[in-house]
Amino acid sequence: MIPPEYGVFLPLSIALIMTLVIVIHGRMVERRLKKNLHSSHSKR
Repeated sequence: MIPPEYGVFLPLSIALIMTLVIVIHGRMVERRLKKNLHSSHSKR
């Protein structure tokens, strides 16, 4: 038997983890894009 608390906390925790992963991944991608832009500009 699963306690009713898990029915509420599990989806919330999953949503929080997903949002954190998306935010961190987005920041990493932004940094990479900025670095690529800077490197391409310096090559020219």
